[in-house]
Amino acid sequence: MSRSAVAIISLVLLLALTNGMWAYANFRPSQPESTHSYSCTPDEHRLEILERMAHPLESAIAASAAPGATKQSVVAAASERNTPEINRFCIGDQDAVTIDLVALRFNDSGKLIGASTQRCIP
Repeated sequence: MSRSAVAIISLVLLLALTNGMWAYANFRPSQPESTHSYSCTPDEHRLEILERMAHPLESAIAASAAPGATKQSVVAAASERNTPEINRFCIGDQDAVTIDLVALRFNDSGKLIGASTQRCIP
């Protein structure tokens, strides 16, 4: 066998090997496809965090500020899904003190009467 025949055979084998590696890398799934039920958008994730963490904390703070608050009343308020309409206000209200993403409302004597994580939507 001449040198040119060996070179041609080597180059053909190398070409076949690199084409096989390219095809394997492009046609195999790199990760399993996730179904829609397992994925969520950033907005859905933010709403879930608000629903599961911020709202119970907001309700617990508001309930603990009520006159005659007990451990049971604070736990019950944090366990409820909805905040009563009378306690609702939003970040940016004139009489609310805002610290990061939490608004605190105080009465005239300086006692905490509520907390909110809701943003004001004009």
